[in-house]
Amino acid sequence: MPSSQPKIALVTGASSGIGRAAAIALQDQGYRVFGTSRGQGKQAPGIEGLRLDVDSDSSAKACVAAVLKKAGKLDVLVNNAGYLLAGAV
Repeated sequence: MPSSQPKIALVTGASSGIGRAAAIALQDQGYRVFGTSRGQGKQAPGIEGLRLDVDSDSSAKACVAAVLKKAGKLDVLVNNAGYLLAGAV
């Protein structure tokens, strides 16, 4: 018997580019989507925004805890966000 509850997706870096497209695609497939950004990035309509700095373990833990508190589970993670470290080789 199928569950009436939507699957939950967390998409990092969802305020623009590939992350935004992935978040919208998951939402179109019936997922409840949480999208993250480092700052106050604007999420697509219907995407629940969360703050996340992928360079911070405490930020990552707080983000996952927020999803679990709001949705009770996490079914899909799209780990799209990253950060650049530039320097001489």
